[in-house]
Amino acid sequence: MRIIVRRTAGIGDSLAATVVADLLHEQGHEVVWQCHPEVIPIIKRHPTIVRVEPPRGHCDVNLDGCYENHPNARLVHFHDIFIGAAAAQLERIGVSIEINRPPKPPRLKRTKGQEILKVMLERPAIMVVPRSNFMTRCVSDAVWGDAAPLFSSKPTWLGQHPEPMGFWRGNGDIALIADHIAVADLVVTVDTGPMHIASAYGVPMVVISQSHDVHLRLSPLSDFEVVKRRDLDCLNCQRHRCPIDPYNPPCGQIDPR
Repeated sequence: MRIIVRRTAGIGDSLAATVVADLLHEQGHEVVWQCHPEVIPIIKRHPTIVRVEPPRGHCDVNLDGCYENHPNARLVHFHDIFIGAAAAQLERIGVSIEINRPPKPPRLKRTKGQEILKVMLERPAIMVVPRSNFMTRCVSDAVWGDAAPLFSSKPTWLGQHPEPMGFWRGNGDIALIADHIAVADLVVTVDTGPMHIASAYGVPMVVISQSHDVHLRLSPLSDFEVVKRRDLDCLNCQRHRCPIDPYNPPCGQIDPR
């Protein structure tokens, strides 16, 4: 059966939700994925999705809003929310999905361009993703600037704004950012779309946990270590605007070491 699944945005949300596509593929179904046009270049790399298109018309499973409106989002894993929402909707068309093991990380195919990029980078190749679109998932540039000389090689900056001293410039569109991540030896990142891309390519990560507990975002089979402020009791607040300081949230002031 061909099943249409919709998760419009963002990049990380849509990619994480593809665990549903993997479960359907294991049962012999074909999956068409609907997502925001800016997300399509990433989801097109998924190995089991037969077609990717913008949201339009009918879909069999609509995952938009399922975790944003979940009453226990602070406690329930991303994958469980997506799978649970999909299972409830699939039941209406006579399809059942079950999972009794930790979901594997999402998967992405490699590209020829990554092989070229791989030989161009200084080793170890360390990628830094400094910000999300939400202030409660950002680390200040001052922290990154102080951290740069502590890395074992000059890190590559995958931010969309100018890099502090001590970084290579590596930004570009999301496809190029994904290519840099795919050939990295280590990704240091906040909770944002590139974190899920690194998980999909099996790249080791150091992840900064702030307004969301990344243990509830990433598969336990992903390779990651967590850094966070241990003197705060407001972590995993699930807020996009910090009530303490909306412009400089304390969870983003991480010791550079």
